[in-house]
Amino acid sequence: MESIGAVLAVGAGLALLVAFLAWAAWGDVRRYIIPNRISLLILAAYLPFVMGAALLPGLYPSVNWFSGLMVGGAVLVVGFALFAAGVMGGGDVKLLASTAVWAGPALVFHLLMATALAGGLVALGVLMVKALRAPASSEGPLPLPYGVAIAMGGLVVAGQLAMAVWSAAV
Repeated sequence: MESIGAVLAVGAGLALLVAFLAWAAWGDVRRYIIPNRISLLILAAYLPFVMGAALLPGLYPSVNWFSGLMVGGAVLVVGFALFAAGVMGGGDVKLLASTAVWAGPALVFHLLMATALAGGLVALGVLMVKALRAPASSEGPLPLPYGVAIAMGGLVVAGQLAMAVWSAAV
């Protein structure tokens, strides 16, 4: 019976992660802003996930809350440097760091690679929109809603965590 409750808690956490990532992506596309509360809610949704995962044997190293916090902190520190250099926006940095907590050391490479690949696709989309709007104009660079790419990377992590939970629960 404990495993049913654990699976429900883990599933609720994953569902919240997906919903908050979608919210962040949508807000970034609409206003080029990712509110701090979304990153905080992603961290809050990690709590039921980790509590449920603790009751499911076989999820380590996919789920390790302490290592997840360490990875998220490391991503935040590197992200602050990128923000200071003008490479990333502050909301993007916080969204990536909070999602990296979910990824932990086992999935952080997957998060970063999926985010980078999705970022390339987002950049191509922005270039196509710019070319369609005013091909001869040189209005400067269009902003890049990188929250979409981070959300896609987060969805990859959520999918991999869901598969790990499924394997542990079955």
